[in-house]
Amino acid sequence: MATAAPTSSASLLTRAIIAAMAGLAAGAAVRYGLIEPASLGWACQVADPPFWCPPRRILIMALQWGALGGVALAVALLALLGAGRRTALIAAGLGAAALFLYGAGAGSVAVLLSLLRALRLPAAALPLPSSAPPADQRAR
Repeated sequence: MATAAPTSSASLLTRAIIAAMAGLAAGAAVRYGLIEPASLGWACQVADPPFWCPPRRILIMALQWGALGGVALAVALLALLGAGRRTALIAAGLGAAALFLYGAGAGSVAVLLSLLRALRLPAAALPLPSSAPPADQRAR
């Protein structure tokens, strides 16, 4: 049975930074592609709006209420409580997306907590040293 090599903190931090950059890109795409264009807003002001207007409106309202920042902060807290590497990476991505999507306060805290957790994870995953002496030094 093969075991996975332990992940160094630099490698995990790199992954967390990549996740944060992907979150920034996704947040920018949503903001500048779905929320900010005036043409989309005007299309939803007609008497018979397109089918995508109500979900877009719900998305805008949820983001204005800080839903994404709150979710990112909750996931970052889960990562701090020991949920694992993937949770820290997800928190970094969600927090970075929240920076673009009107949740900068909670999003920035989520990114910071997830990056700190990513740095701390490998040390927490190492086994604790045994108090017993090595096998060659034991009394026979």
